[in-house]
Amino acid sequence: MGTWWPIAVWLARAGPQVASPAVLGRVGRALRAPVVPVGVAAVLLAAIGPAAAAARIRSGFVSLSGLPSGTGSPHLQDQTALFLKHRFKPDLFGQPAESTESPRLGVTIRRDGFGVPDINGKTSYDVWFGAGYAMAQDRLFQLELFRRATTGHLAEILGKDYVAMDAQVRRDFYTRAELDAQLARLPAPLRARFQSITDGINAWIAETRSDPSKLPGEFPAVGDVPADWTPEDSAAIGVYLARTVPSDDGEELDNVRALRALGPRLFNRLLPLRTRGQVATIPRSSGLFPSQPGRTRKQEHAAFKRSQAFALSLPLPETNSANGGGGGTAAAARRLPLIGALGRHGGSNMWAIRRRGHSATFWNGPQLGFQIPELFIELELHGPGLDVRGTTAPGVPVIGIGHNAHVAWGLTSGLTDDDDLYAEQLAGPESYFFRGQRLDMSCHDEAIMYRSPPSDILGGHPPDSGTKTVRLCRTIHGPVQVRGGDVAYARRYAIWKHEIGTLVGLADVNSARSVKDVNRAAAKLTWNENLMAADDRGHIG
Repeated sequence: MGTWWPIAVWLARAGPQVASPAVLGRVGRALRAPVVPVGVAAVLLAAIGPAAAAARIRSGFVSLSGLPSGTGSPHLQDQTALFLKHRFKPDLFGQPAESTESPRLGVTIRRDGFGVPDINGKTSYDVWFGAGYAMAQDRLFQLELFRRATTGHLAEILGKDYVAMDAQVRRDFYTRAELDAQLARLPAPLRARFQSITDGINAWIAETRSDPSKLPGEFPAVGDVPADWTPEDSAAIGVYLARTVPSDDGEELDNVRALRALGPRLFNRLLPLRTRGQVATIPRSSGLFPSQPGRTRKQEHAAFKRSQAFALSLPLPETNSANGGGGGTAAAARRLPLIGALGRHGGSNMWAIRRRGHSATFWNGPQLGFQIPELFIELELHGPGLDVRGTTAPGVPVIGIGHNAHVAWGLTSGLTDDDDLYAEQLAGPESYFFRGQRLDMSCHDEAIMYRSPPSDILGGHPPDSGTKTVRLCRTIHGPVQVRGGDVAYARRYAIWKHEIGTLVGLADVNSARSVKDVNRAAAKLTWNENLMAADDRGHIG
């Protein structure tokens, strides 16, 4: 099941007839927080009692007033019947409203029969204020989880088990000052959106403070209350998604272990350098990517042998915290789930067909799995220079997949290896050699606080809280992932400190009037996603 985007010549302001962005299938690496909602669900089951837990299961993230009665959102399962019959809900602009509210002068939020907010604003500020307000109404605890997961502060509400995850995020992502610097480089109109959506989220948080019954039940269950939202929180979510969802990386040391366990011949059969009969996305005739491991098969074979020799000489760590690999011995390597590591067939999909009569049909099936709530939220936005409907991650001020009055577009993850692991020759505990020079790493200590949630007490476990200090280092190539012998392994990300630039391209896609406009906007994208679009003149691309 996916998102159906037929484009017709009668588009005008009404927009194309589309279906709800259903998300199925493979979660991939999205937020690495699929484990977080599961953990929170366990907390709730223990902390808020049977009736409240039943409400949590049925309704997702709900207000306190809904927990005792076992009621929650009426929209959790209201598309199930459509899904089972392979049908789609209407997604034209201006669906009939079942409720209307105005959180501030200049902002109107109408919700259709499926609860999708249609936000109208007199100014751009009003539109994105309304978007933030509606996001917080529907997904406040999810916003809190996203904020903590993408900045390394989950252990503060979920306990010691999340210290390692927090350390990894703080190691591989950015400080608040670095996020500020990335925000400062954005065009002024997009930078203003971050403040607008922040103000909207904080307006709803203020309402939960004056009326605690509006606070989602998960907050007291984990002993937390939402702090004020900041533009940096939204930036952290955008950066995290741009870096992790579209990529498939971090397997280098596991590959070395597999090579040692299997030998070159079997290794190349399981993980071939070339797949016979494969159809390339970009044909050789385009000439855009002439670089190959070897100009001839003989040269390629020689290069592969040199790579094997180098890989076999590397000292491996006992455990591979860079990518979750096993131990450093051949015996441990033999226990690696090699077949599972090859991955499963399937994934997201999209296609576009140009039709007679200057129209087009477009389909996008982003496979993101089942979650409560979903990873993305659906919005309709209308304001000066903006008429768009689609999905985005809560807290992010652009529409990722959707349509406006002229263009429909979609995304699938590239899932290519767009970063590299560097073996740094150590010259000391926190120094290394680079091009014959001895350089110092950039290192600092991070204090990671942890605290057991209230459910631990109800489960008979003594409360546990404290602080763990971890030492984090970077080389000229990037964050140090792990050490083995006299080598430190540092990861170099292709879009390091440029992730947020993707939002510049997506903002331009949101207001595109043709496929040509989408192509120009795509040049600004920095992430590893496939983008496809169709417009109301029948153009596809």
